Amino acid sequence: MAQTARQVFRDYNVDGVASSGKKKPGKREIRALLTGYEAAIASFLAAGGKIYGTLAELGSDLSPGQNSSAWVINDPVVGNNGIYKKIGTSGSGSWIRMSDLPFSFIIASDIGDGTANAIKAVTDIPVSESALVWFTAFRATTASPVTISFNEGDPLTIKTNSGNDIAPGGIGAEMTVMGIRSAATFRLVSDQASAAVLAAAEAAAEAAAESAEDAADYAALARNDVVVDEFAGDGSQVAFTLSADPGTENNIQIIIGGVTQLKTSIASLSGTTLTLAEAPPGDGVIKNINVRIGYRIGVNVPANASVGAAQIKTSEAAGIRTALDAPSNAAMTAAIAAAVANGVSGLKVSNNAADAANDIDVSAGAVLSEDGTTMLSLSAGVTKRCDAAFAAGSGNGGNFDASVVDGPIHLFVIGNGANTYAGNSALVNPTTAPNFPPGYKYKRIGSILRASGVNRAFHQYGNGRDRTILLDSPVVNVNNLASQGALAVSRSLAVPSGLGLISIATYGIASSPGAGDDLYVSSLSQADLTPGVTNAQVRTLSSSRATATLEIPTDANGQVRTRQSGGGSQEFLTIITRGWKDSI
Repeated sequence: MAQTARQVFRDYNVDGVASSGKKKPGKREIRALLTGYEAAIASFLAAGGKIYGTLAELGSDLSPGQNSSAWVINDPVVGNNGIYKKIGTSGSGSWIRMSDLPFSFIIASDIGDGTANAIKAVTDIPVSESALVWFTAFRATTASPVTISFNEGDPLTIKTNSGNDIAPGGIGAEMTVMGIRSAATFRLVSDQASAAVLAAAEAAAEAAAESAEDAADYAALARNDVVVDEFAGDGSQVAFTLSADPGTENNIQIIIGGVTQLKTSIASLSGTTLTLAEAPPGDGVIKNINVRIGYRIGVNVPANASVGAAQIKTSEAAGIRTALDAPSNAAMTAAIAAAVANGVSGLKVSNNAADAANDIDVSAGAVLSEDGTTMLSLSAGVTKRCDAAFAAGSGNGGNFDASVVDGPIHLFVIGNGANTYAGNSALVNPTTAPNFPPGYKYKRIGSILRASGVNRAFHQYGNGRDRTILLDSPVVNVNNLASQGALAVSRSLAVPSGLGLISIATYGIASSPGAGDDLYVSSLSQADLTPGVTNAQVRTLSSSRATATLEIPTDANGQVRTRQSGGGSQEFLTIITRGWKDSI
């Protein structure tokens, strides 16, 4: 034999030199190798050697003489197959196993009896650990690990040369597979030079190259350099894929045929897809479109509602609250105080239908306390008795004072952060009254009048901060007074005192024969003017009567100023209070 099996089936054209290329055995080399095996077998038989199928057949034949040789080639126990030597003379003695059969390789046949991942193959010669086995796969494997059994023997796990399970798809259909039996495994000659592994390696290499290119582009962006993409226009293409995401249209400069384009040439930008408003001209070969990207880096913005407590370092939480929450809370508190200090929700007051003479109804609502520190909120409407000492709860007394008296009754909500109540007092500031609960904040929500032991009937208009109270029965404060005179006089109106409200009252004058009279009504905080054409609110002609309803601010005592002048007798002044405007 010119060459051994090791030489014919070596891995490379030059043993051990990978750069020399993969070795592919030629038919001539294989025929020469097999011819050599045939010659060796013929020589063995010519010398009197015998071949037996099983070890039992060999053992039953003791006719050969001392040192005769024989082969066992098809025993079901793989280890029994091999070369044997006769001990003893003809007709006596025994056979002892000397070595494996002298087969360098065994050709197996996979005709598809097994499955893709449990291969079954048959051989004419028993498979031993000293022979190279060669078979052509019937179908491609799909999973891992994969097994193979020879001649219905025990399954052997197919391993790569380095001892690993083959990859899914590692053996393809009609692929030539070579290996050696090793204990319970079938060890491949190589580390699985399969199409699947090669494809995976090529894909990984391609992905690595693309990543490297992307990294270079973004590194250029990070250095504030410019990334340049070039394209060939063809007169129809409008969408082009950029090598990096510019983040914004303002980060792109487009040059077509050497002419810089306006931003209006961009129809849209979505990630790396740039769409132009019109298709650039060109032959589709020469790159006449130049897109320059750079000058800024897009910031990765977390998705909405994606950042939670788990992303905040525990040791930094307190510092974050101190740095951010505390100032914002203070600012928020100030903003809320400024907003709600001038606003009221609900808390409308009215006479109680069942006991209008003594009881007041307050609707649900909320308002900021007088000192701006506490939100006072009534969750439900309540009824309070003005003629009974304060007690918590609807229908109970509301009077903070020692006793109820005629005059103004100021209505309040009070609260301590946990409970909110309604009540009343003759005082604008009821904190010094005997029955006012200690530790409570308060806010006045309106004022009414009580006369002759009875609450005057009224109606409130407006539910916000500015409220109008109109008396169901207007009060006559001055009735045809004949002694007004030309000097200013302070007039007390039927409005709650202690506040300074805007009174709503009707003023009337009548003149005896003469040239007519002028009436000037003003707040005591205004200048005292002589009535005349430019300032009089009520004017009469000779022997006539005139009236006007005016809104005049009162002082804390509920007073306004009147002054009359003219050619008549200056008499018959009438003042009727109809209500007031209250800014709580």
